[in-house]
Amino acid sequence: MLLSIEPAIDQEIDIQPGVPINLPIQIRPAEQQDYAFILASWSNDAHKIKYDSFIPNSIFFPRQKSFINKILSNSIINIAHVEGDRDLICGYLVIEPKFQMNTLLIHWAHTKPIYRRQGVYKALLNNYIGLEDPITVVTSPFTLLPEFKSKYNVIYDPTHVDHLRAQ
Repeated sequence: MLLSIEPAIDQEIDIQPGVPINLPIQIRPAEQQDYAFILASWSNDAHKIKYDSFIPNSIFFPRQKSFINKILSNSIINIAHVEGDRDLICGYLVIEPKFQMNTLLIHWAHTKPIYRRQGVYKALLNNYIGLEDPITVVTSPFTLLPEFKSKYNVIYDPTHVDHLRAQ
């Protein structure tokens, strides 16, 4: 599926995050070679979260790796990449549909800084079709959660993954 994110204004491509660009992207399922990037970016971003940043690296990263791998084993991971270059990743989305509860769990999303505010996350989210009018639950905090929560009517509930942390 080819998606084109149109620029808000005509201008040259700039390397600063948030500057509107014309970015033709494609969405594909994650492949084995993507997992190192997913694990590293998710772990590093999570360690920057307010309270997690106080946990020493030697404790945080091994536990986080185990936690992420448990989530990934039951999830759908979609990758947004620049059209024509499957390895030039713009971002990814980790979701878990719970069909019996008509619920979509959004576990994590990451967009590389240079591609932020370009609609990559929206394209990833809109690409998923599987539940009709689901209850959408975000299980991890992220910077845009307040904006996202009101715009898309989602629930923030990290308790959906507590059982994975305890194992």
